[in-house]
Amino acid sequence: MSLEPGHQLAHYEVLELIGKGGTGEVYRARNTKLGRDVAIKVLSEEFSQDKERLERFQREARLLAKLNHANIATLHGLEEHHGQLFLVMELFFGETLAERIAEGPIPLDEAIPLFIQIAEGLEAAHEKGIIPRDLKPANMKIGLDGQIKILDFGLAKAFGGEEVSAVESSQSPTRTKGTALGTIMGTASYMSPEQARGKTVDKRTDIWAFGCVLFEALTGTKAFDGETVSDIIGAVLRAEPDAARLPFETPVSVRRLFLRCLRKDGRERLHDIADARLELEERATTSSPAVSSTLASRRRVLALVLTAVMLSSLSMWWMMRHEASPSAPVTRFAVAAPEVYSARRSIALSLDGSRLAYTSEAGVQRRLLLRRMDESDATPVRGAEGSIEYPFFSPDGEWIGFFADGQIQKIPVDGGTPVTLCAAPFHTGASWGDDGFIIFGTNSGLARVSDTGGEPEPLTRVDPDAGELQHRWPDVLPDATAVLFTVRTRTDFRIDVLSLETGERHAVHPGSDGRFSSSGHLIFYRRGSLFAIPFDPIRLETSGADVPFLADVQVIGPASINYGLSRNGTLVYTNRKFLPNAIVWVARDGAPVPVLEGHSFANPRLSPDGDRLAVSIVGPSSSHVWTYDLRLGSLNRFTFEQANHPMSSPDGSWIVFSSERDGAWGIYRKKADGTGGAEKLVSIDSGWMTAAFFASNGTALGFTRVYTSMTGTLIVDLAEDAVPQPLLDEEFSEIHDSLSPDERYFA
Repeated sequence: MSLEPGHQLAHYEVLELIGKGGTGEVYRARNTKLGRDVAIKVLSEEFSQDKERLERFQREARLLAKLNHANIATLHGLEEHHGQLFLVMELFFGETLAERIAEGPIPLDEAIPLFIQIAEGLEAAHEKGIIPRDLKPANMKIGLDGQIKILDFGLAKAFGGEEVSAVESSQSPTRTKGTALGTIMGTASYMSPEQARGKTVDKRTDIWAFGCVLFEALTGTKAFDGETVSDIIGAVLRAEPDAARLPFETPVSVRRLFLRCLRKDGRERLHDIADARLELEERATTSSPAVSSTLASRRRVLALVLTAVMLSSLSMWWMMRHEASPSAPVTRFAVAAPEVYSARRSIALSLDGSRLAYTSEAGVQRRLLLRRMDESDATPVRGAEGSIEYPFFSPDGEWIGFFADGQIQKIPVDGGTPVTLCAAPFHTGASWGDDGFIIFGTNSGLARVSDTGGEPEPLTRVDPDAGELQHRWPDVLPDATAVLFTVRTRTDFRIDVLSLETGERHAVHPGSDGRFSSSGHLIFYRRGSLFAIPFDPIRLETSGADVPFLADVQVIGPASINYGLSRNGTLVYTNRKFLPNAIVWVARDGAPVPVLEGHSFANPRLSPDGDRLAVSIVGPSSSHVWTYDLRLGSLNRFTFEQANHPMSSPDGSWIVFSSERDGAWGIYRKKADGTGGAEKLVSIDSGWMTAAFFASNGTALGFTRVYTSMTGTLIVDLAEDAVPQPLLDEEFSEIHDSLSPDERYFA
């Protein structure tokens, strides 16, 4: 039975539920004697009544309490209150490593510092003679400052008897000496071979798990997986780890470390986690990249050579055919574009790779800039100013197309007067083919129009009965024989191809933002990274396995990123570096007083009583809502799925926020104390939305709907199952809406 806020366990006052597990629930609680917040895990009645398990649990809890390390969550004690057993632990906010990996593969420069810390935590435990035996992403949590902690060391599950399977087995830590022969302990995907066989284990079983978790962090996929536990254990015992699945830029030293961690024979495996730490620390202090020829041959036709790392916004890659040296050197340079408008797709590359165009936002106006790659500076394109979005080049590179004011327009690269080609009030990208036609996304499917202008011709139609929502991001193949495009469904994204000769259409591969590379690959986005897979432009089919090669990309919308690809293999993209900012109070005299600093904050909103701040914290590939208690000075995570734009209800009892779940944007509400789940208030099928204001004492909600280039304010009666209605019938866009307290004025 869940505990309600205010429930007292000894001298701990329960504040809110923060998690559930197989053996109990975890709460944020306050130690009323010391006045500090802690995490308490209330163990299930079944667990606490098993005498043998309880004795062993208590013994090992005392052992773990002796550990004191920055990368291990501190166990304060094992308590009992009126027969109810519970653990008292350090309260550590953040997302688990599993949640971070679910957002996509972790870039190498972000992953290395995390795994140095994990190694340090394991090293401290091993020095005390403790082996967790269940090291996995779900048992580690990353704080806002980048610190990572190993949680519980497996105390989340009880010791299993001899009948327990590999998945349901105990995950409790134990002393280095004393694990019973024949007992399987751990989680299947991270078990060492000796662990899977139920043999005696030592610290080398943690080193195996360390290698598995490192691989999963860098690739977004498990090193050993299968449909059933038996399949997974079979892979652990027989399959060899596939280092070719690691990102292309992974240096040889990290690949070698990964393989040494996953030697099936424990005698050949890395013997001490300190050696892994030293290897990673050495990698962290050097910047010399290296790519093995073995890897290049495994990937056969794909050789990717990094050619730029952004100082500010843009990065470049060159992609080469197999005829190039498989161990081609990696070079880097910077492309300065400090004003790039990255809230929409805003960059384009000419097909020959000689010109880069991007939209820039300075002040209230957007403009189009052009940089010739043999020159050092970008210059504004004369005449290209206003609400410009989604630029794209003509095949000869002499014209730039773009969307503006609900139209498709084109302009010479040297500037001039924009030429309107057709109306396009709803748009999701365009591609200019060699046949003189431009294919673009509409609200009903793909369409094409002559590059001299005219009436658009429909090419595809969205099929709602098949769960389709949008067709977008077209990419016309060479000679305009076919077009790749992204299909957004209610649950996922996939890349389809349409033959422009026969009209036949079929699915190609899961993912989005697909582009054809002259290297013979389909480049696409999935789960935070760019991938490549061999693609035959004649048969319109993929072959082989996809490979992640770039994880440092910025997400600008649902499964969409900002990148351009030329036919000579040059790739340009905006990276996902988020600069920290601060939330400040501004006194009447104008003096700022810092409230929160050091993270990428957005959309702060105060509660009506002024005691709580709700704010979005933007991460590499998603954002979450956090609350900050201004009285206690504590920052607490509020949502555990992607969410942003929080706002308190008029009575302060709820916080509403925007989130894209189940394939569509919606506005949700959750109790302000963090308890309970999120309830959907209103949703839309296309575009995105943010809560703007409450009206009628909280019974009505005003929200902003962003529908491509247009925005509008709608209001919905929450007391009834009502249809949202436009607040204003205007031809202009409304955004950042607000209602006066007396509800007489709307701004």
